[in-house]
Amino acid sequence: MYNDSENPAIALIGLGETGTAVSNQLYRKAIRNVVPILCDTDPDRLRASPIPNKLFVESGRDHADARWHLADAFNELPALGELALIVTDLRTPADCELVPILVDLLAEYGLFTVVCIGLPPDIEAAQQDLANQTMHRLQAEADSLWIYPLSDTTWSQQVDQLTSAVGKLATFGESMLGNVDFMDFKKVVSKARLTLTTARARGQSRSAEIMQELTRQLNQQMAISESGVYRVLLVVCYSDDKPLLVREHVDLSNWVSEVVKTEPLVCKLGMFADPEQGEWLDVSVLIGMPVADASADQASR
Repeated sequence: MYNDSENPAIALIGLGETGTAVSNQLYRKAIRNVVPILCDTDPDRLRASPIPNKLFVESGRDHADARWHLADAFNELPALGELALIVTDLRTPADCELVPILVDLLAEYGLFTVVCIGLPPDIEAAQQDLANQTMHRLQAEADSLWIYPLSDTTWSQQVDQLTSAVGKLATFGESMLGNVDFMDFKKVVSKARLTLTTARARGQSRSAEIMQELTRQLNQQMAISESGVYRVLLVVCYSDDKPLLVREHVDLSNWVSEVVKTEPLVCKLGMFADPEQGEWLDVSVLIGMPVADASADQASR
């Protein structure tokens, strides 16, 4: 997944059964400069994974003991880069116990940490309450939080959904790292509930098709609350052979204004020409919402 001669840009940490499954799938994909790490209380699941970097925590350890154990194990990991993505679904008490410890340790290493929570609809009431408490805590302790609601399907299909979403975030984050754009990335999602939507199209109606797909993804993620959005980063990629038309630029700008609802505190635009794009237009929209909205959404579920 990454070149050993390079310093990996992103630490991808899969926590628990779902986090491990997502990391295993992404390990087989060609995402540049990502170092995958597993953290689990199930030794058999860890042994079955092809990922070499593994953090085993015995079930039943108290908080202090688990933190000490993980801190010691972190010393054996390769270089972690600048950005960390923790992937979990908070389906078990162990997931809820370990994710704040990982956030704390990654902060000590100086990584900007985004917790990616694939929220399943079928959690038992007691575990849902624990997951809500954990998300409320993460809003204060993590750099950013991404709550991605999963559909009411089989577990393997939910894993596929979360894998696709996290893969897009990892690819987007990797493209931002190493240049001034990463500062924009951090500014938009810092201490916020994160949402990322991406779409691509070609042809005469490509901007209309892209806006339709971006809207669909936003609705799926339940990203827009009554209080609106307060930070936006819009990234557009095209080729010089098929540049962004003025009409398309206006359409996308108007779409952002309709989505945001209120005047955002931060609104940034990135435009890139890539000769490999051909006729394709790629658009990514990174949104940061006040973290209080995450709690409100969960309370209403």
